[in-house]
Amino acid sequence: MGTAHKIPLTSMEIGMLWNQYMIDTMSICMEKVALAKVQDEQIQPLIHDALQMLEEKTEQIRVFFQNEGIPIPIGFTDEDINLEAPPLYTDIYRLKYLKFKYRLRLGQNGLNLAHSIHENIRYFYQDYSRKVIDSDEEVTKLLLDRGLLIRTPCITVPDSVEFVHGSTFMGSFFGSAERKLLAIEIASLGSNIMNNLIGKVLLTGFSQVVESEEIRNHIVRGIDIANKHIDIFTTVLREEDIPVPVINFTGVTNSIISPFSNKLMLYHISVLNAVGIANYGTMMSQCMRKDLITDCMRLVTEVGLYLEDGANLLIDNSWMEEPPKAVDHMELRFQQ
Repeated sequence: MGTAHKIPLTSMEIGMLWNQYMIDTMSICMEKVALAKVQDEQIQPLIHDALQMLEEKTEQIRVFFQNEGIPIPIGFTDEDINLEAPPLYTDIYRLKYLKFKYRLRLGQNGLNLAHSIHENIRYFYQDYSRKVIDSDEEVTKLLLDRGLLIRTPCITVPDSVEFVHGSTFMGSFFGSAERKLLAIEIASLGSNIMNNLIGKVLLTGFSQVVESEEIRNHIVRGIDIANKHIDIFTTVLREEDIPVPVINFTGVTNSIISPFSNKLMLYHISVLNAVGIANYGTMMSQCMRKDLITDCMRLVTEVGLYLEDGANLLIDNSWMEEPPKAVDHMELRFQQ
């Protein structure tokens, strides 16, 4: 890994690393709690490896920021967790959520790598991706061995090549389309059902232990939104007799003692909302039926409003760190 270029990090690189640091310090806290409570001897080393990888990568980001003179975010620390609290989630849910997070990291790391210019930053994301791929392989194998891997629906494949004829292929923005779902549309619907199911279980646990009534109401609203979106996507699949992905367990214990700070839980929900908006945007780009595009546009708006309300709660409680931003030269002029 060379250091040929002595130019500052780009705004894209700074922003990506800053967001990565915030999310990964949050994830370190989550994995520390999981590692302290996991009982399954096959799942325990997977959580340990995830924690080790996260700690290594956050330390590298600290070095990047120190070398550039960039203030290191506070992020999340041991003050945001209670390792003495009883288990809030089952071991199986921890395994499924680990798979969910690796899938997100693979996509985000690839995007970050594509936008990185400096050699050391590119190496950082290359190495991060390799480690996530290896860890995801181990998690996937265990899920497969236990018959727990949630899959997108399967379809009967055509036996010949066909071409589209007529103007009804994309359907109408209102009402049902005149053609069957495409494979990529089925996959998008199934994937977003699974994402909402995973998030719903996480929020259900949060709702049991959060100390603030205002934040609890916000969390319950998120559960209602997840249920609504699951119902919408499920209805589309069932109308065409396509199997619907399910999680056949709750994943939440009966604990009412929080292992996480209110700040961490609220921030975690905001991250999931941002991921949800990105996933719906991807779904819109993949779907070729106008009714599905209309549904996604409506649901993105709903999640966006929910995300805004969560951000306001973080701000009201002085929990939101301000990301790096450009200097306001106009303001500086009037300080003379």
